[in-house]
Amino acid sequence: MSERHLLQYRKLFRPSDILAFAAVGIAYAASIAALLVLLREFVLALDGGSNWPLTPVEIGGLLAVTAILHAGLRMLEFTVPEEIGFLIVQRLRVRLYRHMAAMMPDQIRHRSRGSLILRLTGDLTMLRTWLSRGIGRGIIAGLSLIVSLGVIANFSLAIAGVISLFLVTGAVFSLLAGRRLQKLTARVRRRRSTLTSNIDEQVHALATVQLFGRMGGEDARLRRQNYGLTKALMQEAWWRGSLRGISALMSWGALVGALFVGFYLLQQGMTDLGTIVAALIAARLMQGFVTNLSLSHDYWRRAEISRSKLEDFLNSRSRLLTGDGEDKLVHNRATIAFEGVTIGDTLTDFTASLPAGQHAALVGPDGGARQAVLDAVTKMAVLDEGQVMVGKQDLADCRVDTVWKKIGYISPDLHLMRGTLRRNLSYRRRSLSDEELNYLIEGVGLDSYISRLPDGLDHWLTEGGANLPADIRQLVRIVRGLAGNPPILLLDRPCSALDDVQSAKVRRFIANYSATIFTISDDPQDFRTADTVWTFDAGRLVRIESSNEYDQRARLPTIPRGNRSGLGWPH
Repeated sequence: MSERHLLQYRKLFRPSDILAFAAVGIAYAASIAALLVLLREFVLALDGGSNWPLTPVEIGGLLAVTAILHAGLRMLEFTVPEEIGFLIVQRLRVRLYRHMAAMMPDQIRHRSRGSLILRLTGDLTMLRTWLSRGIGRGIIAGLSLIVSLGVIANFSLAIAGVISLFLVTGAVFSLLAGRRLQKLTARVRRRRSTLTSNIDEQVHALATVQLFGRMGGEDARLRRQNYGLTKALMQEAWWRGSLRGISALMSWGALVGALFVGFYLLQQGMTDLGTIVAALIAARLMQGFVTNLSLSHDYWRRAEISRSKLEDFLNSRSRLLTGDGEDKLVHNRATIAFEGVTIGDTLTDFTASLPAGQHAALVGPDGGARQAVLDAVTKMAVLDEGQVMVGKQDLADCRVDTVWKKIGYISPDLHLMRGTLRRNLSYRRRSLSDEELNYLIEGVGLDSYISRLPDGLDHWLTEGGANLPADIRQLVRIVRGLAGNPPILLLDRPCSALDDVQSAKVRRFIANYSATIFTISDDPQDFRTADTVWTFDAGRLVRIESSNEYDQRARLPTIPRGNRSGLGWPH
């Protein structure tokens, strides 16, 4: 069992981050100490009671300069922790994305899109808030609070004691309220994730909802989930407001307490007016520090929930954890052999081989077994038994990125991406030349449609290419899969959504392409160019026959096959 990956807060920070917090915190606290001392001496100097060899004007000048420096440090007190938090989350978001990108389909299929979005956005925001405002600004607030109390204690222990009493009392009440708030925050998260997933489903299945007359039912479900989330948010807001109320009460209590004690001590001749003024200003400043520290507890509670969810995600199954091969797949033209391959209950003891440059059609009533064969080639499935060999290389020993570079994949299930038409057509090979791109566009008959677009190849596609007709989306997928002359070509219902004229043109075009090809389709026309036909049933390969034997058995006409002795397109 692999070691569990933990998100430890101290390891998220770099040494330079801690030094930055300390430097800003010390400088900020020092500026507060200087302000309090100068303010006390300024008041005493007005009454002639200062021991400093400076006039009130000179002390006032120093006070003004210190106030300007304090203002600059106040800016850094906010921006430095925020910037450090943003950078930590930036690194963590890349780590999360890489983990997700390394997942196989069966490892991510059970997760809702709402929860995945929450991991990469909301949870990271909660974590950043704790790192920046809880830890970063909390360190600075803590240092400033200690220094402020120390300065006041140097002037008057009694006043400092009263202020400390109120602050400690507030901290205890905040701790008790925070436990309840943590439970409410977890409830809000669950209900927000459910609602987000439902809305995402509604967006992508709106036509289904409308055509099946389920708008009323879905509306009722959304209203129930919306009500539940709103109720939880309101309860959370009340408890969050209670924390702020406690903080404000204790802060003002400290100020009023300092005022009364200071007035009493002044009457008794045990303090001076400068000390009282400095104590009141310190108490007012400490209101902000106490607020930051009390909110830090709130931030920590929320971040702990997010951290737990992020850890669970980072420890979910992925190639980054289960490991991958280390070799580079080097073969362009080589026999692909399946030796005793078993994948769960989907494919059992599958043994077959396809010579380089030949075309195998995968047919039969078992669609899951056929898909498992393609998944074995792409390393999108974990083999329980057996191996897949490309030439003399075992795919299990090859890095998955080098395997994917050798494969062109055409399937209506592979979505188009948001962006320009050119980006989607050349998505597999970003360095695709204009000459090859135009050759592919004309070859599949996409040129006439593009010529009618005002922006041509710069035409913008929405998510999934939803603003394109279904047949055009499929033609774009075909060009994308063929771009860069991949030596292995996987075809899953390649002519899906195409009319007869378009399908015939695409089939003739692919018939002249030289590669090792696997085709899945329930349309016999899609594999009439195949060299061999593999039939699957009940998770097993039950028949291998030549295309001529299959044609005779199925009594299908033939399509002339191109010369596939080389790689790519004939020249």
